[in-house]
Amino acid sequence: MLPDIKQFEKYNRTPPLTDWLRKINYPYYEEFNREDNTKFERLQMLEKSINLPYDVPESIEATEVMNNSKFFQDIMKKRANERCAVRLTPHDVARTRIHARGLTLKEYVDVWMPLQNINFDEYRLDIIPQNTDMIYSAIFLINNYGIVGEITKGIHWQLTQGMCEKDFVIFYFDFEKWLFSVTDEESRIDPGQKILKRALDMIIITDEEKKKNLKESLNAEFTEDGYLKGYFEFFVTPQKDILYNDYNRLIYQKLKDFR
Repeated sequence: MLPDIKQFEKYNRTPPLTDWLRKINYPYYEEFNREDNTKFERLQMLEKSINLPYDVPESIEATEVMNNSKFFQDIMKKRANERCAVRLTPHDVARTRIHARGLTLKEYVDVWMPLQNINFDEYRLDIIPQNTDMIYSAIFLINNYGIVGEITKGIHWQLTQGMCEKDFVIFYFDFEKWLFSVTDEESRIDPGQKILKRALDMIIITDEEKKKNLKESLNAEFTEDGYLKGYFEFFVTPQKDILYNDYNRLIYQKLKDFR
């Protein structure tokens, strides 16, 4: 079941973080923009290296969409009436992406894409499942001092866009003990905490060869216990599958001394 359409309207009116950084002339805007535009490539590398499950998009050149190529016709046969999220990701990763959520793929192609004032030769289209049936979502940061984040029931952009419909729980783990912002049974969103711990176990890497490869390929950093440092997002499907949908190294770099 889809949530209130007003929530989608709010989401689509909310610029991505990189747009905010550009508008305030943030000195590291270009680096953040490049990091955001290449997140699927990083997640794919983690999936190949440590079997990290992630929310895999279906990607196609934007010109193939506009020219209705055979490849895109095959996609439309399967997904034309599917509500999804989309990203128009520029080949020049220094440029800003364009995103939207809440329409069917056919509506994006027939209505939304023609309204974009861009050269489609310069973009690819990433088609991402709508995932409105998420049972839990979380965002968190890992640095040398611990793991801090938020977890809630439902869709992850409640946290990333700051529009939670349900209570969310702040958590902190100093690599020895856990702290949660609520303790009463009704608010603890169990088994959310158990799922959270299972998700974090997925990014503990003890194999030295894998660490070395990730350091070389992704400039990855690790805690003493083997946790991959960074900013992360994940969500949980009704089947209790955990899927990551962000691994950002720059947010971590700016908050690496946060306690």
